[in-house]
Amino acid sequence: MRTFVADCGVGNIHSIRKALEVAGLDVETVSDMSRLADADCVVLPGVGAFDAAMGRLAPHRSAVRERLSAGVPALGVCVGAQVLLERSEEGEGPGIGLVPGEVRFLQSETVPHMGWNTVEGEDPLLEGVGGSRFYFAHSYYCDPGDRSAVRAETEYEGFRFPSLMRSSNTVGVQFHPEKSADAGMAFLRAFAAFAEDVARSSHGLRLRAPRNLELVRWPCRPNRLITPRPSPSDAMIVIPAVDVLDHRVVQLVGGVPGSQRVDLPDPLETAMGWADKGAERLHLVDLDGAFGKGDNVDAFRSIIKECKALCQVGGGIRSEERIEEYVKAGADRVVLGTKAVEDPEWLRDMTGKFPGKIVLGLDTRGGRITVKGWREDAAVSVEEMFSLIQDMPLAGVLNTNVDVEGRSEGIDGAVASLFISHCPKPVTASGGASSLRDLQLLSQAGAEAAVVGMALYKGDMRPWEWERPWEV
Repeated sequence: MRTFVADCGVGNIHSIRKALEVAGLDVETVSDMSRLADADCVVLPGVGAFDAAMGRLAPHRSAVRERLSAGVPALGVCVGAQVLLERSEEGEGPGIGLVPGEVRFLQSETVPHMGWNTVEGEDPLLEGVGGSRFYFAHSYYCDPGDRSAVRAETEYEGFRFPSLMRSSNTVGVQFHPEKSADAGMAFLRAFAAFAEDVARSSHGLRLRAPRNLELVRWPCRPNRLITPRPSPSDAMIVIPAVDVLDHRVVQLVGGVPGSQRVDLPDPLETAMGWADKGAERLHLVDLDGAFGKGDNVDAFRSIIKECKALCQVGGGIRSEERIEEYVKAGADRVVLGTKAVEDPEWLRDMTGKFPGKIVLGLDTRGGRITVKGWREDAAVSVEEMFSLIQDMPLAGVLNTNVDVEGRSEGIDGAVASLFISHCPKPVTASGGASSLRDLQLLSQAGAEAAVVGMALYKGDMRPWEWERPWEV
């Protein structure tokens, strides 16, 4: 089945493409909009302005509308959903016009609406995820003339707006599923299953709920204390670490150069190996960049391009240009450490320019934030950083406990639990996990994910063999 992702020239499309591939779709990016008329499935992503998104689509709007009207499954995301309507208060030109109605400015005090919010609805694509939190970044919303097209709504500052609409087999969502952690991936898997069903069916234009769909809930609760998970169904994802030093994959003890207990020659081969074992996410760390002695950008670009796993990249990233380079290369998330801690206003600026793409790396040693490759303590405290980031549109916080990192002696459960419970953003925990029990403790504390290195490379942990691979 040919799934075409329309490159309308607005914003990064690599994240949604990667997420769709993980969801099981065979994806091709097209910039020639005339090709959409031959697609078996169409995805319209986008950030930015309505008219800009319609720029490439406008000459082919009639052909695209006819294709979608014929029942070809399609997904519009954010502005990609807005262009499905007839017009927008934001722009001057017409939309595709598949859905009667207009795109309107949000009737809220604080605009744009950025961050996690609840999606409530009964559409089959939300089976198991209705009421979950998804990531939003928008100033306008879809107002279809036919209210039966609205399948889910979201409330923001007392104003309710449609967050999921559907016309025939075209689905439009105001949230970004590719930025919405496991709830987003569950939604995309549901859409992929639906699209495959339509493609196989000789009649089949009726939207059906995907079979055997299981939601993995991450506790995305910005600005709240994270409480322990109430049931085993609320799983935490396990992410393999690919740390690169001198262009080789290493595992250091306590981050000390020369202490490596793992030394492998090929970062791409290593990353592909984890992806082949079913890992859906990879954590790439440029230790050369962190230590200020070069970088591994080319190697990481190759990994992002060749691996189907979603990649988050960190290590020595201190400029907007480097962030943009990784985002354009297709990185799902970019981890910022030293520069972000030392210059919180720069961090705020970067999260505004790359909403939902930035992870703040808060590495700790002895209860204090450590920076510059774990060689110095930061002047700011953990509590002060928590206060500073409360209203930033971060994808999350990565906490590495340097005291136990790489020692294969287990986590410090008390320290991890304290950090997770007080952090105002979703936490990915790293450092010391050497057993399933360690991961269970992190999951119960509320971590959304755990990065694991040494235990995987030594074979002490084999998550691909678990009943629920790579989940705890």
